[in-house]
Amino acid sequence: MCIRDRFKKVQPLPSQDGQQLRIRFISQVKIRPPTFTLFVNDRNLVQKNYLTFMRRSLMQEFGFGGIPIRFLVRDAKYQTKKRQSERMGKEMTRKRMFLKQRRQESYARRRIEILNRTHNF
Repeated sequence: MCIRDRFKKVQPLPSQDGQQLRIRFISQVKIRPPTFTLFVNDRNLVQKNYLTFMRRSLMQEFGFGGIPIRFLVRDAKYQTKKRQSERMGKEMTRKRMFLKQRRQESYARRRIEILNRTHNF
């Protein structure tokens, strides 16, 4: 039985507005300190208390007493953006990706404001 299934049996996964958290997989990416990446369907569904539960469960299961455990949460949106940047052939950092998205969103908001002013909506 894998770790993901053990978490599901002990405590039900969080849900919000009919959407339930789905943990796609968990991967350990660093050993000092132990750092795990959770790949989920929507990172907004991951609640702080559920991460605390997972941290405590890992500490008990593998004897990590007194050792800090870190979790990085990635969702499908992150994976999609990462694939798009790889397809473009550019090595975009996460920070650049999100800054580009913010610029596009602010540009779209400004265009809407200008259109609203010129058409007197």
